[in-house]
Amino acid sequence: MARNRVQPAACVPRGAPLRLALISETFGPEVNGVARTLGTLTAGLRDQGDEVLLVLSSHPAGRQDAGCPERTECIPSIALPGYAEVRLALPPPGRLGAVLRRFRPDVVHLATEGPLGFAGLRAARQLRLPCVSSYHTNFAMYLGAYRLGACTALVWKYLRWFHNRTLATLCPTAALQQTLNERGFERVGVWSRGVDSALFAPDRRREALRVQRGAGPQDRVLLYVGRLAAEKNVEAILAAFRLLHDWGTPVRLWVVGDGPRRAQLERQAGPGVTFTGFLHGEALAETYASADLFVFASYTETFGNVLQEAMASGLPVVAVRAPGPSQIVRHGATGLLVDGAGPEILARVCDALSRDEESRLRFGRKAREAMLERRWETINASVRELYLDIRSAP
Repeated sequence: MARNRVQPAACVPRGAPLRLALISETFGPEVNGVARTLGTLTAGLRDQGDEVLLVLSSHPAGRQDAGCPERTECIPSIALPGYAEVRLALPPPGRLGAVLRRFRPDVVHLATEGPLGFAGLRAARQLRLPCVSSYHTNFAMYLGAYRLGACTALVWKYLRWFHNRTLATLCPTAALQQTLNERGFERVGVWSRGVDSALFAPDRRREALRVQRGAGPQDRVLLYVGRLAAEKNVEAILAAFRLLHDWGTPVRLWVVGDGPRRAQLERQAGPGVTFTGFLHGEALAETYASADLFVFASYTETFGNVLQEAMASGLPVVAVRAPGPSQIVRHGATGLLVDGAGPEILARVCDALSRDEESRLRFGRKAREAMLERRWETINASVRELYLDIRSAP
């Protein structure tokens, strides 16, 4: 066994480039907050001159967005039944060990607890490579949305076992850090999220886009951006919109994104709702800035990158008081947090804010100001410092 271990590097100067192996079951071209976060981290490290090996589940569209084909290892995968956007890797025995032995990373970062993460953890421990992990998704809380609540305790047990076998676990907010600590997770730190405030900005507003999507001069446009999946609770937003329509509030609703629930949601939607599918880049930025109010009803969110994009675009937010949103939205300053994810409470808060133009505009200005401080460069520099500390540890 000893001959298979990667020997630790001799004393490496702290300023020397890093060699990082990042293992994940989501990355570009998938469109989600985790893929965007990992892509931004990878690009930033490579800009610093570091070498990053991406070990990813395969994707039918390819992994061109990985940005460095010669440093990307794709592992065969299958689509999760009923949720084609999620890929589960099926690593052949010994594959991860061979990959890591060949690359000789300073640190291994496990960004998935799925089959690929499990295989990566096992291989790294066999090779005595230092590992960190990141906690991105509230799988245990998702189970209720998929009628698997009876498995919650077992899932928490596995997640705790997995993360406690790494040197550090990074999660996106202090609130989630506290939750994980209470659940028995050890060595948990916070890795927050940045936002591109140059791309997502109020000056992207386009009146022509509002007209094109059917919004009149008196209409307030409500916006949702994200996956169309059970755990996102988009049904509550549609139901709230129907109540607003019944009350005579002049509103429209734009739904941006895709996912396994899209066809069902489109059948439920009535007049005044526009489904756009996925949007990217300037098209997405113009959609944010051309709306008036961002609505988010997920109660399982660990963070919510779309909240920051909306706020950078000058939109006030109405969101359920969940661990992620409660760390981003300042209630009564940049938006409003509601207790409970039911349609009526969402509708009443949206109705009040839609009619109170002074508060809506003030919240939007404060939201923009708050996001100007959230720079990816600063945030990801702290992650790199953690890698350097681990590399230099005896």
